[in-house]
Amino acid sequence: VFVVIEAALITTAVVYDNKGDDQTEYFESYADDYMNPDHNWSVVRYAEWLNTYHEANVQINPDETLPPWERVDWNELNDAETGSHNLPPHGEQQYYELIGKYHQYASGWNDYTGGANNSQISPNFTYYAGERGEANDYYNTSSTAIMGVYINHVLSAAEAVWGATRFNKNLAVNFRVEP
Repeated sequence: VFVVIEAALITTAVVYDNKGDDQTEYFESYADDYMNPDHNWSVVRYAEWLNTYHEANVQINPDETLPPWERVDWNELNDAETGSHNLPPHGEQQYYELIGKYHQYASGWNDYTGGANNSQISPNFTYYAGERGEANDYYNTSSTAIMGVYINHVLSAAEAVWGATRFNKNLAVNFRVEP
């Protein structure tokens, strides 16, 4: 029974970890949207919003053939940010988490219409946050299965001790009675 449970838990952990990886790849691609020249989320739009509404002076390279994350100076961008977080460079896990978690980055979405009010969220922000949440749910299921493996090990060890104790107790009684 313990072996079957262990196999099921390990299979669950691997399957859901892979689903989490696939979902992560999907929501990151959705944000970057390489096929769409307007990209769903753009650090250039975010920098322009800072320049417009927070009197920042983030220099933006006018070469639109470059990806947005290569068009801004990240140090200038981080210096200009007034919210609770600084946007990490493109590609880092925190980059993708922050753009779909905090309203401070709402203005970078291509369907944002809030002007100075960055607490207004767009449909793309909401969709992206849901997709990112789904990946987290997959990873949480995988982590729970791993915890189940540990619990299964403890229960299996306890059952082995209990079974050995019962067996040895009967063995001791037989030795005392038979001679």
